[in-house]
Amino acid sequence: MRTIYKMFVIFAMLATQQVFADDAVQNEPARDKSCIVIAKACSSAGFVGRRSETKGIWHNCMEPTLLGQTVAGVKVDPADVKTCRMHKIKELQMQLEQFKNVK
Repeated sequence: MRTIYKMFVIFAMLATQQVFADDAVQNEPARDKSCIVIAKACSSAGFVGRRSETKGIWHNCMEPTLLGQTVAGVKVDPADVKTCRMHKIKELQMQLEQFKNVK
């Protein structure tokens, strides 16, 4: 009986995390949703968040997609790619300004 209870508690904790993760995605600003859509498409195609030589989500999927390259198994709306690319450009410009201001 105790084992069943423990399994139920673990399942409930894992299910709750997913519910809150979905809510966080829905509450993101519109400019971030496009990048999230691309990340989900990459994840669905088997790319992973951890460092990988061939299946890394950023270097092997998102970055090539944002640069206009096709990635096997990943289909995203070109409008999402454009919006995410613009968001990343703004983000990098802000970081560049921060580096320039360091004395």
